[in-house]
Amino acid sequence: MKEEVMLGDACQLIKNIPDESINLILTDPPYSVDMNNKHKELEKIGKPREKQVKRDESFKDELTNEQIKSIAQDFYRVLKNNSHIYVFSGDKQLHLWIEALINAGFKNYQILVWKKNKSSFDLSMGGYYKQNNELIIYAHKGFKKLNHHRNPLSRSVLVFDTNNQNRFHSCEKNLSLLYFLIKQSSEEGDVILDPFAGSGNHLIAAKRLNRVPIGFEISEQYYDIILKRLSFEEKQKELKFL
Repeated sequence: MKEEVMLGDACQLIKNIPDESINLILTDPPYSVDMNNKHKELEKIGKPREKQVKRDESFKDELTNEQIKSIAQDFYRVLKNNSHIYVFSGDKQLHLWIEALINAGFKNYQILVWKKNKSSFDLSMGGYYKQNNELIIYAHKGFKKLNHHRNPLSRSVLVFDTNNQNRFHSCEKNLSLLYFLIKQSSEEGDVILDPFAGSGNHLIAAKRLNRVPIGFEISEQYYDIILKRLSFEEKQKELKFL
C-alpha cells in the first residue's frame, strides 16, 4: 500500500481497506470535546485565522455506540495478525470501546495512561478534579511483543509533556508520545492507519519514522491541512538529499 489520505466518513471509508493489510492502527476518535483553535501556526501553511476550520468554532462530536461497534469490527478485519492497536479514549467512552474491541476479537487489552505536565481547563468550575491525563486502549490481534519492552519507558503510565500550544488542532497529541508508540509496535515500511486523522499528527509521526501513513478525515478543511503538512514533510526529506 502507498501513502494516502482520504476525505470522508471513516466508518464508510474503512470498508475499502483490504483485509489484513494494516500493520498498526493508532487513532484518536472524537469524544465530545469542545474546540477553540485560534493559533497562528495555521497561517504558516496558508490558513489565515479568519478562515479557520469551521468545526473548531463550536465542535461537539462523538461516535454513537453503533458506530463504535461497527468500526471496531473493521479495525480487526483490516489489521494483520499479530499486530497492535492503540485507541485514545475519553473516560466516558472507554467502556464502549473496550466492549467493542473485545467483541471484534481483540485480545490482551490494557489501559495506558498518558500523564501530562499540564492540567486541562476545569469546565465544571470546581465540580471535578482537574484532568492531567488521557487514556489509551492498547490491544492485540493475535499476539505481538513490544519492540522495546525492556525500555524503562515501557510502563502503563506514559510520561510525556503536552504540546505547549496545539499548532493545528485542539486535540493534537504530542509527537514524542506518538513516536514512542509507533516504534514499539511497528517497523520501517509498515502501514499505519489513523481513521480519525484530525490535523494529521499521527500521519506525520508515521512518515517521519519511515512508515506508510493511511488516514481518513471527515473535515474538508483539516483534510487540506493534512495534505499540506505531508507535502511539506516530503519536501523536507528531498532537501536532505540535495
